[in-house]
Amino acid sequence: MLAACCLLPAIASAQVPAHEGKAPPISLRVVGGAANFSHYNALEVPFWRDALPQRTEGRLRAELTPYDHGGVRPEDLMRLVQLGVISVATVPLALIASEEPAFLAPDLPLMRNDIANLRAAVDRWRPQMAKQLNEQYGLELLGIHSYPAQLLFCQAPLSSLSDLAGRKVRGAGPDQSDLLRALKADPVIMPFADIRAGLRLGQVSCAITGGLPGLETGLHHETRYLYALPISWNLNAVVVSRDTLTALTPPLAAELLEATRSLEAMMWQATEKATEAAPLCATGKESCPPGLPRGAMTLVEATADEQAYRERLVRENVLPDWARRCGDGCREPWNAYLGPPNGPAFPRD
Repeated sequence: MLAACCLLPAIASAQVPAHEGKAPPISLRVVGGAANFSHYNALEVPFWRDALPQRTEGRLRAELTPYDHGGVRPEDLMRLVQLGVISVATVPLALIASEEPAFLAPDLPLMRNDIANLRAAVDRWRPQMAKQLNEQYGLELLGIHSYPAQLLFCQAPLSSLSDLAGRKVRGAGPDQSDLLRALKADPVIMPFADIRAGLRLGQVSCAITGGLPGLETGLHHETRYLYALPISWNLNAVVVSRDTLTALTPPLAAELLEATRSLEAMMWQATEKATEAAPLCATGKESCPPGLPRGAMTLVEATADEQAYRERLVRENVLPDWARRCGDGCREPWNAYLGPPNGPAFPRD
């Protein structure tokens, strides 16, 4: 496990004989995404275990651990990469938003109704995130991707987010909690693995979580209503330390950068498919892809009035709350990358 590796360098030559004139392979210690998301087993494991060694002709290998099985808090991942304990880490940005609110700027609640809009915002914000990672942590940004859209599952009927008033709702991170308080709901922070039991035991009556991951963990057995539009998404940043990169030869470092870009593209593609499948499978449509769980939930479509309400919540609550936590230092980059004409301006004091 990761705790055992903490006494070892994050990058080391593998203990295998080198062929004459050929350097021994380099082993990277990699912390990947959450094991309970299909992206990890379907994409990250084969990439680090098979594709990267094949692509580099065996010069790079990886020891991969999911972040939720490694005994490390998400809040500590960037620091451990910075210290050289870990070579590469996939950092769940919602779980570090209390300390680094700027990283989630492209994915504030209610602002990205579809994946195309999200990806455009992420691409605009990418230079700012790369700059902050480099200046504050000495890290290089290898990629940014999202897990499937965060949807709202509820036990009781609702027609609008305003109906959440008085309900206990599972959320993730400070931005979703701020939104729920603005809706007069009671936010409950609860690990993904505990959501189904929390619904069954009455600890919450609604939950915000990934649509397809929620179905895969059985939330369609505990809830009856699925709010159609995303509440937010679930961004992750893949980071590497400058020291790790400089320890590689320039061609090998370039190969790692290029390879992780291909992984990012695959992650986005999988997220798009999973996001499209969630409402189809939740409502038991025949077009639900084979092998995925099917429910009999009611899909709550957003009316024009509901969309206007969401936009008002962004202007009056979501963006001002985030701006207060992020501070005035976020004003200039927000307006440069995400403000007009691409979105609302950073709030005035």
